[in-house]
Amino acid sequence: MNTAAYKFTAIVLLILNLALAGAIWILEPGSLLVALAGGLVLPALFAATVLARRVAPRVCACSGGGALYEHLAVGALMITTALLVALTDIADLTTGDTGERMTGAMLGMLVVFFGNRIPRESRCQSDDPQTAGRQQRVQRGVGYIMVVAGLLMSASWIVLPEHLAPVAFIGIGVSALIATGVLCITNKRTQGVVA
Repeated sequence: MNTAAYKFTAIVLLILNLALAGAIWILEPGSLLVALAGGLVLPALFAATVLARRVAPRVCACSGGGALYEHLAVGALMITTALLVALTDIADLTTGDTGERMTGAMLGMLVVFFGNRIPRESRCQSDDPQTAGRQQRVQRGVGYIMVVAGLLMSASWIVLPEHLAPVAFIGIGVSALIATGVLCITNKRTQGVVA
């Protein structure tokens, strides 16, 4: 998709977030905090990012408009899904732990999405091709770890019993963090030996 498509998708999802947040607040007036967080946090963050890009365009890390709208669209999709799950729970359309399982599986898929993005986000500042290649290999390795971990995290909420799913979810996440740390430390040690 191009920048215009991501921008359109992000804006539509942000409007949908506001509508869902309003519906949640109408159905359950005591949930004003959830409605405000779900409906206004992402638009406020987006406005702050746009303002930061205008005030200090060279300092802001998010320089590419396409990437900004792509990440905004993914974040809005996740919040839209969470608000839909909350709305179905409030309206008693789901039974048991369906909402909790959907949210856990969705969070796992978010890890998959960002794991898939990491190898494509290479910004090595070194002129040395060996250093750049080593950094790209580490990014690819971290991406693989995140994709596999995210799939396992989603599967834990889909397959395991209710009392085991959160434990497995957290355990897989911690294991992925440890594996990422080991990969980075190993890369640092080999870099020191080569240099």
